[in-house]
Amino acid sequence: MPGNFVKIDEALKKLIVMLGYSDLMEKFDVFRAFEEVLGNTILEFVKIKNYDKGILVLEIEDPAWKNEVFYMREDIKDKINQSLKKEAIKQIRIL
Repeated sequence: MPGNFVKIDEALKKLIVMLGYSDLMEKFDVFRAFEEVLGNTILEFVKIKNYDKGILVLEIEDPAWKNEVFYMREDIKDKINQSLKKEAIKQIRIL
């Protein structure tokens, strides 16, 4: 019987795919990684507006932070992808 056991995370991932929620799960993973990469200080000024098909859209009202994040976007993208161990983010857009 020991060969029939599956890790709970693997079972949940299979269930999510079977139920058709894999896109939602990827979005959740991206949002979580985004928060980890940016940290609390920047998160006060930067909000995720949308994530779809590899494009992460950020909303930033403060012009100084908008400029700062604009220049950091490739580094942010790379860190999120490293955290997720896949290329989930292909582009970051800023509103």
